[in-house]
Amino acid sequence: MRTREFTYEEAVDLPLDPLSELTMTYTPEGFIELKKAIEKRGQQVPILLRNGCILDGRHRHRACQELGVGLKYEELGPISDDEALDLVIDSSVSKAIGTEASRVEAYFLCKAKGWKQREMVTKFDRLNRDYVKKMSYIEKENPEYLRSLLRQKKVRLYNKTFDKIEDYGTLHGIYKTLKGNAACKDKVIEVTPRISDTPEYEFCLEDHIPEAAARDLFWEHYYMFKI
Repeated sequence: MRTREFTYEEAVDLPLDPLSELTMTYTPEGFIELKKAIEKRGQQVPILLRNGCILDGRHRHRACQELGVGLKYEELGPISDDEALDLVIDSSVSKAIGTEASRVEAYFLCKAKGWKQREMVTKFDRLNRDYVKKMSYIEKENPEYLRSLLRQKKVRLYNKTFDKIEDYGTLHGIYKTLKGNAACKDKVIEVTPRISDTPEYEFCLEDHIPEAAARDLFWEHYYMFKI
């Protein structure tokens, strides 16, 4: 295996390996820093490809695309999922830690490897029993909540205790709200940030949130945080 280069035109349509999407998305600020670094010093770390698909380095690929420059890569060939996961995990271990996205990334990678919860805490320093317990509970309620954190987005939930809709960016906040909602006798309607803009989507908010004040707060937050 050796480092090679694509021209800008050749690199445009490189697809993603499914395993690459187990890793966290850069924040907008982090991506700007990466782009500036590549613009100043060039692409220092080659992108890893598995059978022509990006396994590691999708943000570097996007940065090079936006800058209109060529791309350095290493083709790994037809390696197995297990071997590919090991490479992604090695790359993940060297990343900055301490964010919710990085913890969700570690959790998803451990799940993909088939490691049990008690093993997860020995694989990544950013994980502990409390985090793993909370992520496991959240995943059972709705795995999309974890994927939202992985993409550096917040999760919008209806908080039954306080009768209002709030945006949560922490595992503890989501876990606490879901547990609180589960303890209530009345049915709780969860509201997530994945509202469809397609014409086929039909949704009557009044049917789910009868309180006028709660509906007003929902739309206020929806338009404030809509991307």
